[in-house]
Amino acid sequence: MTKVRKQILSILLILMMAVFLFSGCSNDSGKGSKETSDDTMSQGEKKPGDEQDKAEKEVVINILSGTITEGVEGELEQAMADAYMAQHPNIKIHYIGTPSNELTKKMTAYITNNDLPDAFTMLPDFFPKAVELGILEDIRPYLTDEYFDGFLESALADVMVGDEMARFPWFSVPSAVIYRTDWLEETGMAVPTTWDAFLDVSKAMTKDTDGNGKIDRWGFSMVGTNNGSGTSRFMNIARNFGCEDATYADGKWKTTLDTPAFKEALKFFTDLHTVHQVVPPGPTETGYTEAVNYLATEKTGMMITGSNGMGLLLNKNPDLDGKLGSFLIPEKENAVGASAGVMGYSVSKTSEHKEIVIDYLKFMNTSKYAIDFAQKTGRLPVRKESTSAPIFNEPTYKGFIQALDKVYIPEKYPMYQQMIDAVGLAYTNIMANGVSVDEAIDYLMSRNEELLLEVNN
Repeated sequence: MTKVRKQILSILLILMMAVFLFSGCSNDSGKGSKETSDDTMSQGEKKPGDEQDKAEKEVVINILSGTITEGVEGELEQAMADAYMAQHPNIKIHYIGTPSNELTKKMTAYITNNDLPDAFTMLPDFFPKAVELGILEDIRPYLTDEYFDGFLESALADVMVGDEMARFPWFSVPSAVIYRTDWLEETGMAVPTTWDAFLDVSKAMTKDTDGNGKIDRWGFSMVGTNNGSGTSRFMNIARNFGCEDATYADGKWKTTLDTPAFKEALKFFTDLHTVHQVVPPGPTETGYTEAVNYLATEKTGMMITGSNGMGLLLNKNPDLDGKLGSFLIPEKENAVGASAGVMGYSVSKTSEHKEIVIDYLKFMNTSKYAIDFAQKTGRLPVRKESTSAPIFNEPTYKGFIQALDKVYIPEKYPMYQQMIDAVGLAYTNIMANGVSVDEAIDYLMSRNEELLLEVNN
């Protein structure tokens, strides 16, 4: 064997021994390191996936929102998210914009796929189903008693399920009457608190302004369509005549549609058109949009609506600023009030970032943002510290703020939609088809009895 070959073989042998020794040491060391590592972790050493480590990385919060798709509301909500993210650089608030009328369909898809976002707009009609499915986190344990007690009672009444807080209130859209303060001043009358006074003011505001013998200005912007916009407003009137939607006692449902008070409310409402003519022509074809436009174009002087209507009106016609006020829906004896219209977000039980989500929802409710949001949209704060701001004692929102102390929380009547469909058919038949109030009541009572029979058997 040559000298060169011997040198090569020697080198190869040395390399093989080195590899063997290295790998042997490495295996022993690896076992020891793993055991040491496990012991250390058991004593509290953080793992790469720990929450402390996560806080240093980007956390994405997915929120399904109906308001983010709306003009002014969406811009303001995104501005809140931007401000929060500026304070928390590692957190990304990602909105999933979905129009409100598509939210239930979207939520159903998420539930079917077992892929809920961290938080989602919870509509009142889907709320009972969501509670039944058990998909909502109880928010109450995340809040101190002091913070919890800072919510308006009307807001909490709409979001609690027993002792659990299934929604985080964000804003409220209570119902009241928007009116032209300058027109009322012209009449020399006071803000109406009864239906008789409301009719008198409506008559005084209804005028032929150009002297051509035709009425071109009306006192009341009626929403008379047979849909949710119309029936919800009529039911607010009926409640303030002393009726309730439905009650449950002794294992049975009952309604107040068969009472003299309901008949009186139906007659008063339809007489505004058929007898007194204090509403624009064709009320059964006048939906919410048309009624708002009448008020925005100064054709009508009053309208029953949620507080968001104020924001919409001022956006449509800025010249109305300083000319609009609000007052409580008039009432008769034993009136039960109007709906609070509380909206907010529920937190998913499956969210991995519940604390961050709730912290952001608290951020949205701070007075700075809540008051600004209310001024620009008419959607009112739900916390006491915000609603006590001086702006809410002014005529513009005074009636809506007062309404928050006089809220009607309806029972979850299973046949509610079918019931108000029949109510809507009753008042539209009277105003559009010349059906008498008694005939409309007869049909309504027949349908009501069918629904009660079905739900109580």
